[in-house]
Amino acid sequence: MARAAGRTRHGDILSASQQLRRLVDQGEIRDLVHRYCHAADQQDHEQLSTLFTADGALSFERSPLATPPSSSPLPPSAFVTYRGRADLRSMPRSPLPRGLHVTTNTVITFDGQDDATGLSYFVRLLTDDDGYRIGNAGLYRDRYRRTPAGWFIYQRTIHSLPPGGLPLELFAPSN
Repeated sequence: MARAAGRTRHGDILSASQQLRRLVDQGEIRDLVHRYCHAADQQDHEQLSTLFTADGALSFERSPLATPPSSSPLPPSAFVTYRGRADLRSMPRSPLPRGLHVTTNTVITFDGQDDATGLSYFVRLLTDDDGYRIGNAGLYRDRYRRTPAGWFIYQRTIHSLPPGGLPLELFAPSN
């Protein structure tokens, strides 16, 4: 069910100044989502790490391209997780050609004043001698946290689009 403008996820009415603050926060978070894509496109892990909280984490499904971080053992799951800025900086460079990440349909839900969740679709375009092709597509499930320095990604989980599509439960709002 869609939430009425000017209301929290619990139905509380926001004042005009709270609504304005919420719009500014949404813009800052969307900018964060876009800056992540620019850093990923440039394989600039130093810059990418600055977009996460100090204890932030990036998780994605294991693949032949995904290797575990050196500072932590692999969990017995289908995901590789890099936790903390040092792990994020040490991620291996992708052997794939550089590409362009495109994010769309970002929905941000606030959980109080300093926490939010987000869901975005992404497509990664690659180029070769034959032109452009889709290298990957899927969705980002994010948790954001505001600190005195601004908004940061606390947790990003990347779900790649498999043949047949993603399970519907991945599209449900986070609680």
